[in-house]
Amino acid sequence: MKDKLLKVTAEIQEVQVEPEFHAVFKCPHCGVRHSEELFGDENKTITVTCYNKRCKKKFKVKIPKYL
Repeated sequence: MKDKLLKVTAEIQEVQVEPEFHAVFKCPHCGVRHSEELFGDENKTITVTCYNKRCKKKFKVKIPKYL
């Protein structure tokens, strides 16, 4: 049986370099902080694999509209 992917909601932060916005979120399994560069301003959901060597689990991230 496949495990259901956990979902988290990203927090949008403005940065002073291109691209101007990053979505910041934590892995719901191990708590490691991740960020994703944002291009476009639409709501979207992405699937992320944790890069922590001990975790490596997948989870979904809801990225809200930021403009």
